[in-house]
Amino acid sequence: MSVASPEGDLMLRLAALSPATIGHHPSARSLGPLRPLVAGTAMTGRCLPVRIRVPDASYVHLAVDAVEPGDVIVIACEGGGWRAPVGGIIATLLAERGAGGIVIDGPVADSEEVAASGLPVFSRGRSVCTTYVDDGSGSLGRTIKVAGVSVARGDIVVGDDDGVLVIDPVVAAEQLPRWEAAEAQEADFIRQFLAGTPLGVLTGALAATHTDGRQSSSSHRRTK
Repeated sequence: MSVASPEGDLMLRLAALSPATIGHHPSARSLGPLRPLVAGTAMTGRCLPVRIRVPDASYVHLAVDAVEPGDVIVIACEGGGWRAPVGGIIATLLAERGAGGIVIDGPVADSEEVAASGLPVFSRGRSVCTTYVDDGSGSLGRTIKVAGVSVARGDIVVGDDDGVLVIDPVVAAEQLPRWEAAEAQEADFIRQFLAGTPLGVLTGALAATHTDGRQSSSSHRRTK
């Protein structure tokens, strides 16, 4: 009989949640403009950060060798431009290695091949121009900035059609029961509103506006 590890159980339970539920927490950080290559994509995993200086993608190649099952490769592309550090070959190899997904602060190439790999991929768009191995600039496993947001090794990365967010794993583990309870109560929340309970009462907004407006993060009621 196989027994799920605490880490595996955490990731499975997070993957069952709507990313917007996690994104309701004040410490969730959105990677703003990044969107999935394929509609209907869902992704949850631990971050393996990669920093490259475009057009050199040497550290992306090293990440393929270093990735562990479930890791999400998050690539910071310094120098900008429209050279894609990930194409069909890289996506296929990462899928074979069991990666949980790829997040690129830049474009992706070979979009049909990347989509066919089945790997969740989020990027700024698509490009026909690609990177290559040059002078070895960059880093692997160190904290990076993606879309202006700091992302560290081991951060939890969650994405769907609405975008990508990262959150500290300690916060995620602490908040998980509350998030699960909030989603379980959504049907009852709607039922109470339809039965006549004001939205401000249900969410606590009425009480907040009759005090100094301060609430702890643990008391925030999620409302889509």
